[in-house]
Amino acid sequence: MLTKSVLGNQIKVLRLEKGLSQEEFGAPVDLSRSAVSQIESGQMYPSLESIDKIVKYYSTSWDNLVGHTKGKSR
Repeated sequence: MLTKSVLGNQIKVLRLEKGLSQEEFGAPVDLSRSAVSQIESGQMYPSLESIDKIVKYYSTSWDNLVGHTKGKSR
């Protein structure tokens, strides 16, 4: 099940892998530093539009972003 904390953690992992601050991560996908912080801490979900922008801009997949990887049982 996709919870706010799971999605937030995946976004944080992606941001840290890219070596970006919350502000640097959010700017190209139209998210404020505050919004990125709230998403990472599990206080809010990003919109589907924001998730799509993240996936496209940071060249990742929806599955990776929501924590589904090959070989992972559900």
